[in-house]
Amino acid sequence: MKEKVYVEILDSFSIGPSKLLIVYLKNPGFALKKGFFLQSEASGHRWEIYNRYLDYYTQEKEEVFEGEEIAIVRSKPKSTDIASYVQNILDRDRKREFMYRLRGIGHSDKPEQGEKLVLLKT
Repeated sequence: MKEKVYVEILDSFSIGPSKLLIVYLKNPGFALKKGFFLQSEASGHRWEIYNRYLDYYTQEKEEVFEGEEIAIVRSKPKSTDIASYVQNILDRDRKREFMYRLRGIGHSDKPEQGEKLVLLKT
């Protein structure tokens, strides 16, 4: 029997009335490809991985796994200190805390912060 792979949700944000949302998650050390699913064992809810976001300012320095669908996001730092902003992103990158876009399957709920979801590969 295959051992389950869990992905921890660090934070999640809804991006409007659509079923797409943004999550920060702890990557297990390999590509989370478009079409993979994450499932809550508590609620049974399932989310499809849509793509991974890289920040415009750090895209050349962030770890990328072969096979990941990538989109570049140009966010506005809250402060004018770009160096601190970039360092924060690279610190998260070293801990494999990455930003992904997900889509709820049959629901518009977002996963709970701290929840560990089961990775389902297609």
